[in-house]
Amino acid sequence: MGITETWFTDTSPLNLFNIDGYTFLPKNRESGRGGGVALYLKDDFDFKVRGDLSNVLVNDAESLFVEVHSLKHKNIIVGVIYRPPGQSISDFNNCLSVLLETVNDENKRCFLMGDFNIDLLKVSAGNDYEYFLNLMSLHSFNHCIDKPTRVSSSCSLLDNIFSNVFDVTVKKAGIILGDVSDHYPIFLFCDSPHTPPSPLATMKRRTSPENVSRLISELASVDWEIVMSDNSADSAYSSFLDIFRHCFDRCCPYYSVKNKLNRTKSPWLSKGILKSIQRKNKLFKKFKINPTPSNKNAYSLYRNVLTDIIRMAKKMYYYDIIESNKNNSTQLWKILNDILNKKGNVSL
Repeated sequence: MGITETWFTDTSPLNLFNIDGYTFLPKNRESGRGGGVALYLKDDFDFKVRGDLSNVLVNDAESLFVEVHSLKHKNIIVGVIYRPPGQSISDFNNCLSVLLETVNDENKRCFLMGDFNIDLLKVSAGNDYEYFLNLMSLHSFNHCIDKPTRVSSSCSLLDNIFSNVFDVTVKKAGIILGDVSDHYPIFLFCDSPHTPPSPLATMKRRTSPENVSRLISELASVDWEIVMSDNSADSAYSSFLDIFRHCFDRCCPYYSVKNKLNRTKSPWLSKGILKSIQRKNKLFKKFKINPTPSNKNAYSLYRNVLTDIIRMAKKMYYYDIIESNKNNSTQLWKILNDILNKKGNVSL
């Protein structure tokens, strides 16, 4: 997962942005405000940071590249890029050309994502936007996003994911309507040769007391003569297993259970608040699809009230657990460490 415009500084509490199961790699802007990029990589990935690739774009964009190692397939290069809107597109294209040639020479799979601040909806003959797109195509990189990623008074396609991978199936790519930023998040799902996809469902048996009782009765009524009269232990066991499986499948059949995604939920978010968040998201989507003043007012009012409610719920949650442990210094410090998301000692 890649993030642009993190706005992190050397004093930012980066530990607050850790996600369980992922390695967090931030790269802050070296001077000035804003900017910054970051990557989240699954903990089981074996990777190395490719500073040499980031150096190619150092004067024209902010970037972070890693190379994910694979034992059975080509390594995968993953990069996140942020090109500030004030930088020259022509200069950026020249540096990007060197970067793409380097990746092609290494003959590795590559995914490039980020905010390029190059509106692909404004591509026309002879302009720098067209040259950028042609440059990507020349090096066998196709763009995966074709819908506007920023919508205000006008629409623009500034964010994208480019890939030179053609031997895996792209399941879905698109945008996520959300109000966390003025740019919509973008995503790409594909079958990766690096790791097997997680199963979407699990098969379980119906083992209710009634079904187990039926199984016992059916096994009791079976004629086991074919098993008992067999002089070969292997053959007798095979016959027993066939009969047992037949009865088991009849009495306790399989059914499919959809796997739930593991999500960490903030404990102060009650079921009511979660439903309100869903309602807010629907209002936001309605406003973006039909941006009338009434829809905007309905969304803004609901969002502001919900934000106040969430802040109050969070405040009350921590107040209650601190109050209930105020006489237990050990537990109180543990709670404070959890709040600050720190594993070591805390200085106040």
